Amino acid sequence: MFKRNQVEEAILAATSAEEFGRAEEVKTQLKRLLDVDRAYGRRTDFPSKTNAAFYDADPPGTGQDVLFGPYQVFALWLANRLLESGYPQGRAVTLLRHHRKALEREHRRMLAIDLEPIFKRSEFLSASPGEAAKTNLIIQCRAAEQPDDMVFFAPHADFENRRFMDRPHTTEGYERPQSICRGSEELLQHIQFEALGRRPVLVVEIFNPTLQLDYLVKQTVPRRRGRKG
Repeated sequence: MFKRNQVEEAILAATSAEEFGRAEEVKTQLKRLLDVDRAYGRRTDFPSKTNAAFYDADPPGTGQDVLFGPYQVFALWLANRLLESGYPQGRAVTLLRHHRKALEREHRRMLAIDLEPIFKRSEFLSASPGEAAKTNLIIQCRAAEQPDDMVFFAPHADFENRRFMDRPHTTEGYERPQSICRGSEELLQHIQFEALGRRPVLVVEIFNPTLQLDYLVKQTVPRRRGRKG
């Protein structure tokens, strides 16, 4: 589990926010996302046991130390990515609450994928790459370069529609929203179907960032609240 400063540091590194002079802006966006999730509280219209987008239990009160797991790091990054793509703040939080169970399951699956076949298809690696070269690709968010090795989150971009209409995949024995697309074929099918309904779609690749964030957050060091260094 990770403290708030570790989550922020990992996301800042993943987004190159400090390099572009946007560190404080991104920190503020992350804080507002957490505040909105806390303010929404437990929603009776959501059937899942845990309704929060970024917490493992009921959102705590302000001023309390909160620990975040790897999925929460990913979810905050994804919410921030949605914001920077034009998603309204409240809509982004509600979307991730709605898809929490499915996204969390997909996050676990992505982290469990054997990367060796993916690295063998990489044009950035030699025939016999060392671990350092593989790790460097993960840090650069380039472990998977072929679309069929990627995973995409493609929610509706119609912000005026308050409903989340999402057909499920059922081939795995459980329902996976079709907005979570594994590879280019599923993504194309999803976009084509939504285009027939005249619904815009926002596409975010999430496999490479999942690997990147998982590595980066594990390199951070927890700090006490209110202290620097």
